[in-house]
Amino acid sequence: MLVFPQLLTGATAQYPIRRRRSERAIVNVSQDGSVTALWDESASQVKWDLCFSGLTDQEVSNLTSFYQLCEGSLQPFLFIDPAANLFAYSEDFTQPAWQKNTLLIVGFGIADPYGTTRASQLTNSSLGVLSVTQTLGVPGFTTCALSVYARSDASIQLTLTRSDGSNIESALLQTSPVWTRFSLSTAFASSISTSCNFSLELPAGATVDIFGFQVEPQPMPGTYVETSSYTGIYPNTRFDGSQITVTATDPGQSSLTVSLLSPSAQ
Repeated sequence: MLVFPQLLTGATAQYPIRRRRSERAIVNVSQDGSVTALWDESASQVKWDLCFSGLTDQEVSNLTSFYQLCEGSLQPFLFIDPAANLFAYSEDFTQPAWQKNTLLIVGFGIADPYGTTRASQLTNSSLGVLSVTQTLGVPGFTTCALSVYARSDASIQLTLTRSDGSNIESALLQTSPVWTRFSLSTAFASSISTSCNFSLELPAGATVDIFGFQVEPQPMPGTYVETSSYTGIYPNTRFDGSQITVTATDPGQSSLTVSLLSPSAQ
């Protein structure tokens, strides 16, 4: 599987990022003047214009070599949107995208750190550790930041975890009555896995308020983005253009711009 390379910092792109989504509707005008319009889902596309500057020679080589490996726009590859939250249904744990035990009770309509009532309350009613997990089509070697806001009336030790079937990395977090954002930055350099599990684990009997579950393809968490069915993972992306131009800006530093195009349906 071809995967768009990250920079040496672990970031997928640099800001500013330009992202455009295009849609198409098919319109039929009948002889009596009536109009029927239908959305053509298969024609919707997403395009990114990524501008890179201050790249090292190694980073330039990684990007240009990848372009050649893809034979320009011929071969598709996996692109993980750097401006997206990769979780589906980030605030709805009733969706099948989330894997959880039936003894993990979920309550909704809880006050959140943004001043609304979109947070959830998780209660572990079992005698053992339970988790809420989502499996994402993210390669194990991709640098990702997993983050969540959490609070509880009593101090509780929770665990954020990422695993790919062979590797696992966790971070312990201690909650308080104050909303706090916790994060875990990971990458499994030698991993050959094409998917990873991202989890939050609760000890037996624990009750905790959570909000803003997020995974991003970068080493540190950014602004939280609420999601529905779209995940920001695009496995059929192609370069949009017949060439990429590298401009030397300083000794050992260069800039370049690439455009990527993908069907929006995943």
